[in-house]
Amino acid sequence: MGKPFYVTQIDAATNTVVLGPKAEVMHRQLRTGPANWLIDAPTASFRATVKIRYNSPGTPATVWPEPSGVRVEFDEPNLAVTPGQLAVFYIDQAGMRRVAGAGWIDEAGN
Repeated sequence: MGKPFYVTQIDAATNTVVLGPKAEVMHRQLRTGPANWLIDAPTASFRATVKIRYNSPGTPATVWPEPSGVRVEFDEPNLAVTPGQLAVFYIDQAGMRRVAGAGWIDEAGN
């Protein structure tokens, strides 16, 4: 193909893998299912560093708690936000980074 392509979709029912350019796997938003909170469950949006991979440094984002889960909007697009991965929310507290909570990614969006 002459340039890198990425998996943009997998359809197990039809045994199909769809490929696309990098732009198609860059996402600014995600939604999770119910979150597990290690702090008092937030009732308003808050700023956090969100990691979607164990070895990533995390990305600044705004986190909105919702009745069925969490909505996250990143300051900058993230590569390959993938349903089934864990999104972990970190807050800065007293000069240290602390895990606030996490949720399994249900969907990614632009």
